[in-house]
Amino acid sequence: AYNGTVLWSQSSPEMRRANIPRDSSNMVADKIALYVAQGRYCIHYDGQTGQRARRYAVPESDTGKHYWSFLAVEGSTLVGSRVNKGTLYLGDDGEWFEDFKPSDISRVTSDRLFGVDTATGKTRWEYSGGAIINSTITIGEDVIYFIESTAEEARAKAGAIQTIGQLTHQKLVALDLNSGQRQWERDHDFSKLQFMTYLVYADDMLIATGTDKDKNYHTYALAASRRVTKTEDGDSSILPPGSLLWEDHHKEGKGHHSGHLQHPVIVGDTFYSDQWAFDLKTGKQIRDDLPERRGCGTMSA
Repeated sequence: AYNGTVLWSQSSPEMRRANIPRDSSNMVADKIALYVAQGRYCIHYDGQTGQRARRYAVPESDTGKHYWSFLAVEGSTLVGSRVNKGTLYLGDDGEWFEDFKPSDISRVTSDRLFGVDTATGKTRWEYSGGAIINSTITIGEDVIYFIESTAEEARAKAGAIQTIGQLTHQKLVALDLNSGQRQWERDHDFSKLQFMTYLVYADDMLIATGTDKDKNYHTYALAASRRVTKTEDGDSSILPPGSLLWEDHHKEGKGHHSGHLQHPVIVGDTFYSDQWAFDLKTGKQIRDDLPERRGCGTMSA
């Protein structure tokens, strides 16, 4: 019965991670297991017993120079990203990470994405391109989407924490989940997303959002795949993947406790951002009076 009984527990001090708005999660579960990124490895814990069932290594883990960073599981594929050893934010003394300064807003970037077979532990594919912004990696319908910087300095320092000034020449990229092959890429100007950069997927759409240094939200809805649309004259028109569908710009409404860092939520056909709600398809504003979350609380669904 699902009655809240504690089945097992594990102590893992090395998995500590802070400032997630500039990084990514290091823990994910499926129907049978809990997967946790710890240093060079991802540990597979049996969901019922908590026993370590197996260990997956980050590519080139034998050198000791790299850590496992981003973590997700989709079917039988464990998706990970690679950073330089020690590339993570730590905090256990009340750190807020909410001011507009490099020590708070610099992004964790990865130099590689990879897919691992959960049953065999073998690496299925690897991708390396630009400096992959960890907070933007998202998966939908067997496609991995993310924003990467192809600026020369950013590429040279991929796998490190980088300032937003270095992460220019950004591209929105789509990879096939099963093969790691690039499906498409598109240049975009996300320079207004300064405090943080989030990317979410729903219903063949990608939403990139973040706030500028004056705490204004900027949101861009993008096509996740090629679309055929109708013009006013009734003719067919091809809309390439990554095309802008709608955008919104508004001042953050909370004004305190990281109101300018709120992660968006999509429920059905509604996109929720800060105190606002929008029609996912059109961007039309539905509400501007959503209640504040208490303290530093954020939305979830």
